[in-house]
Amino acid sequence: MRILYPLLLLLVIGIVGTALFWSNSTKDTTDVSVAFLQAIEIGNYRKAVKQFGGNACQCPAKGGWVSYLVYLSSQEPNLAFMMKHPFSTGEFQSKPIPATVKSKTPIPWEVPEDFSVDVPIKFDKGYEPEFLPLKMAYGIVMKKSEFDQFLADPDKDSWQAFSLRLRPSLGKGVIDRPPTSVGIEYHPKELAPSPENQEASGRLKPKRESREKISGENSDESFVYARIEDTLDEILTPEEKLYLHPKDAAGVVDDLGGALDFQKVEAALPRLTRFTLRLHVVRRGQLNKWTVYHFAILDPVFRTASGAELAFKNYQSPMRKNWTK
Repeated sequence: MRILYPLLLLLVIGIVGTALFWSNSTKDTTDVSVAFLQAIEIGNYRKAVKQFGGNACQCPAKGGWVSYLVYLSSQEPNLAFMMKHPFSTGEFQSKPIPATVKSKTPIPWEVPEDFSVDVPIKFDKGYEPEFLPLKMAYGIVMKKSEFDQFLADPDKDSWQAFSLRLRPSLGKGVIDRPPTSVGIEYHPKELAPSPENQEASGRLKPKRESREKISGENSDESFVYARIEDTLDEILTPEEKLYLHPKDAAGVVDDLGGALDFQKVEAALPRLTRFTLRLHVVRRGQLNKWTVYHFAILDPVFRTASGAELAFKNYQSPMRKNWTK
């Protein structure tokens, strides 16, 4: 009978511990979300990357999670337009995401959990990101007639590189990669690029050790399409290749080829005033910390040059609509 007492004590501890972990679930998801957004607002790339986690990263082999925070990775969605810029947040709404696959572990505190955390974001502190036409965002000079068509309906095809087209300004160097975003350890560690786990991570070795990008620049494997550049070079048309790398904003010309005033062009662009940031927050078990697995930009509202509000409807690619319903 004596052996029953330690077993009973362990059972009670297990039940109490599990209850405590479950009671803190929602609070912890908010904590990691707050830490993530605080790091973004102050422009701390290393701290922001530490909040990411999960068993995979849909990002370049050498880029890692920081690819979601820099323009030149070409990663979409991307939060580069928020890095080191002021914004305010509303009430955090956290809710569990039902599991689609039944957990195999019989231990309650080792069951993985998924939550979605919706955070209202508002740009009301003197900064509003500008939404550029697709051509302009990829360094392609536009005709005035094309620019006018964009201004008449900026929501049309807005899902194409949506977040990469959100810029602080039209100035040169806006999308340059900050030095503080370079050299950050790939995360998660278990999927770091190496010969041993290359197959498991689904990443391919380049066809040749030394090669040039399609754009003619030296190869950079932090670029989201780096591992398939050779294939892209073969299958894409010259025009399609122009849309692989976002670039500094190009100008607008009139019918005679004269450049329009850059300040007037910038003043005509719609500006993002608010949206909902949905964070997919996960942890592998209740003894593990919560991490941001991925995110989505929802319900963006813009201010036009006339001062009117414009809620975009076509900002999501068909592939991402299912998760954000």
